[in-house]
Formats: sequence, C-alpha cells, structure tokens
Amino acid sequence: MFWLLVVDCGNSGMEIALDLSNFGAKTAIVVRNLLHILNKKIVNTGLILLKYLPRYIVDAVLVTLSKQTFGDMSKFGINRPKEGPLYMKWKYGKYNC
Repeated sequence: MFWLLVVDCGNSGMEIALDLSNFGAKTAIVVRNLLHILNKKIVNTGLILLKYLPRYIVDAVLVTLSKQTFGDMSKFGINRPKEGPLYMKWKYGKYNC
C-alpha cells in the first residue's frame, strides 16, 4: 500500500484520487479554496430542478443533498463557500474558485 497526494480539487483531481483509491492507494487531496462537493447525481438533479425553480432555491437543495450524501466535510478541512454551487458556476464559470 502506498500514499499519493493529489493537488487539485476539480473533476480531474477528484476522479484521479477515486481511481487510485479503488486500486489500493491511500489518497489525500489538497484544496486551497472553499468548495462544494457534488456528485453527478446531485448536479443532474439540480439541472432538472432549474427548469422549474429559481437558482437560489436549487442551490439550497443541492447544498442539502450534498450535506446528506457526504456529511460534514469540515472535519477534514473541506469547507463549503457561502455562495451556492449554481451561483458560483454562473458568476465564475466553475463550481469552485
């Protein structure tokens, strides 16, 4: 067993860390900024809801689903931004800054 450090919190870094852990590596991820942890199912749910609800409500739903799915990530040093994930995507062009 070996340890690997992934320095990236985007899709690529998360997928690499997951693949490595699936093959027996112990992985750690370093993130510099606050970020939302979302999986494809949560994002797809948000995209469907956006057809019927305003963005700020969908953001609240996505954050709630993320908390239910992944729990409190702050104990691992991963804190959520105050802005919702869809608002961040709209404002900055990405889910994390």
